[in-house]
Amino acid sequence: MSATNFEFLRQHDELLFKLAETAERCFVPDPNTTLVKMRQLGEALAQDIAARVGIETDSSIKQIDLLRQLDYKIQLDPTVKEAFHIIRKYGNEANHQFDSSTHRDALTALQLAWKLACWFHRAFGGDSAKNFKPGKFQKPQDPSAEIRQLEERLRRMEAEQNQAAERIQIAEKIRLAEAEKLKS
Repeated sequence: MSATNFEFLRQHDELLFKLAETAERCFVPDPNTTLVKMRQLGEALAQDIAARVGIETDSSIKQIDLLRQLDYKIQLDPTVKEAFHIIRKYGNEANHQFDSSTHRDALTALQLAWKLACWFHRAFGGDSAKNFKPGKFQKPQDPSAEIRQLEERLRRMEAEQNQAAERIQIAEKIRLAEAEKLKS
């Protein structure tokens, strides 16, 4: 993947962008880290929104309580609220059960976080978000996928080369046998 799905977050806060970018980079090798980073992104988005709407926060407030306060203050859309909670739950599980993470859950969290980030950008991006069209979410690519494809291609070529060498040996044996027949 040459670019991130979350580039537009950079204009809001470098931290938001870095959390999302790191989550994408870690998707293939470590889905657990992706889930933890998505959880952190959800928290950072909630804290940013809280600051914008006048809700005071500190490090002692739990994410679930902050989300309740946000919902009470600005009546979050049900899909936005659900996205926050799913990301929070996946992140909690990844943080406490180190081997529970799957690529499926990490991809779900990435997609939900991307939708949440798009909503955030539209809601709080001002003039720069007026004509915002994020396009389709691009699943992070496995950087080793190309190498695996090349290795498979090399194996096929080696097998074809071995078959060709066997055919040449058979043809040579036939040629020698026919030459012997002509001598006798």
